[in-house]
Amino acid sequence: MKKIVVMGICLVFLTGCGSGKKLICTEERDTYKEEITINFDKSGDKIKTYVMKYSVEYTDNSELEDDYGYAVEYCKEYEEKVRSGYKCSVSKNGKMLVQTIDVNVSKLTDEYRKELDKEVGTYSKAKKEFEGMGYTCK
Repeated sequence: MKKIVVMGICLVFLTGCGSGKKLICTEERDTYKEEITINFDKSGDKIKTYVMKYSVEYTDNSELEDDYGYAVEYCKEYEEKVRSGYKCSVSKNGKMLVQTIDVNVSKLTDEYRKELDKEVGTYSKAKKEFEGMGYTCK
């Protein structure tokens, strides 16, 4: 789960809303699935919205409870740090832990918007980066 959170921090600065180009990248392993959806403007140059969803299936309830607590704390800390434009939620469903990070670029401060632009950039740069990390993108 800690690797998931670290990846979330790195990727959290991608996001917004509207029509244009859409990039959906997924990564799946045995008990883990991550899906990232990024909406760009029509030219593919500016990020409009970004949603990242992690799902992890557990066999051990104590590990699930520990990671759930850690994920809730992560969400709380990041929402306080970023303050606006960032929503994070965590839920449990049986043996599944689901964390969703939703960033609204138009509500981010200039500092976070610039960081997002630097990290993610354009549609083509983001697609290349995610595919280079082993994601399947469409």
